[in-house]
Amino acid sequence: MKFPETPLRFGKKMLVVLLAGMMCSTSMAQTLFGSMNGVISIAGDINGTAVTASSKELQITLDYDYAIFEMRLPLNSLYSGISFLDSEFAEMKENDLLIQGQLGVHYINTNQHPKQHFVFSGKLKQLNKTIDLKGTGHLEHVDGVGKFACLLGLTFEVDPEGLQLGSLGYGKLNVQIRQTVLNPLDSE
Repeated sequence: MKFPETPLRFGKKMLVVLLAGMMCSTSMAQTLFGSMNGVISIAGDINGTAVTASSKELQITLDYDYAIFEMRLPLNSLYSGISFLDSEFAEMKENDLLIQGQLGVHYINTNQHPKQHFVFSGKLKQLNKTIDLKGTGHLEHVDGVGKFACLLGLTFEVDPEGLQLGSLGYGKLNVQIRQTVLNPLDSE
């Protein structure tokens, strides 16, 4: 004899399905770490004069398991020491640069390792404009620095045509990013 489906029986089946799903998802959990103190330097040329603008407010999220990154730069945090350019940057509220990509390593190794050199690819986005990126990077292990396991460095060139970077938005730009990588065992 088959009993009709009751809310209690249906609820038990749903509970089993949910528990099984949670067990599978925890085994596939990603290791994500964020930071708000990445350093970025953008070097360019304004009327034949070399100019560098930098910020210590680069927000970074790293997926250690898959070596995927996302970086957000509030443009109004850039500083060049040139008054007219810094005024332009100060006006760039709600006009962030977003950089997303994949490091050329299988995962971010926070254990002792030799310096790793790699290439990376990604996209730089601002408003409705997207630019493909390719660059080089390195991951260097550091010992005895508390919560930090590695130093991450990325370098790439970008043609900013179509981006809103004020006077710095003409000609090729050289971008350098430096970031500490947290030791997952010390950051909990």
